[in-house]
Amino acid sequence: MVNNAAIIDFWPMVELEDQELRRSFEANVLGVQRVVRESVPLLADSRGRIVNISSLSGLVSTKFVGPYEMSKFALEAYSDNLRRELKGYGVTVVVVEPGGFRTNYAKTTAKVIQRRARARVPTLMKKEVGEIAKIWREEVADVDQRASPSLVAEAVREALFADKPKHRYVVTAKEGEFRWALGKMMSRLIEVNGGSRYGLSKESLHQLLDERLTEVKDN
Repeated sequence: MVNNAAIIDFWPMVELEDQELRRSFEANVLGVQRVVRESVPLLADSRGRIVNISSLSGLVSTKFVGPYEMSKFALEAYSDNLRRELKGYGVTVVVVEPGGFRTNYAKTTAKVIQRRARARVPTLMKKEVGEIAKIWREEVADVDQRASPSLVAEAVREALFADKPKHRYVVTAKEGEFRWALGKMMSRLIEVNGGSRYGLSKESLHQLLDERLTEVKDN
């Protein structure tokens, strides 16, 4: 089973209405849960697989993408928990995390943003809301120049049919996009380490990385 349905929202968090944030979670998280809950008896009987389509936005956070990123972060945690809980029942759970590819998401999101911008007066971020409308006009043009999502389809196929699929497939058309995401994740790791009274030294971090790399290879 492949859970691919999702919506993207792009707006300042403090300007969002409750129902707008709820809309993202309904489609991107709760919708997945409903489908899984109804399907899992059949999947357990067939020792099947669940492939959840997440996003690079489930790994990093940026400005004004809060609704989408929050829901994709939740989908990441949901998928990791689901994988551990269903392992004993023979059901495999895999996450596919695409970067930017040529799809229709930009046109659909741009229409939502334009309607919202016309209908609402921001309480605080008037300048930012004006900039967002411009960003998405440019995004629509940029998306048309991106690579075909065929790489994502290939990752989904491997997730479904490989003898030993990976837990997650990070799919980007360019190395730079992957390095950017990994760098953002490393920055968070550094912040977490620095925010603890037990923060590790650089040498201890290297040792911990070596231990985890060995652990992953062994698994």
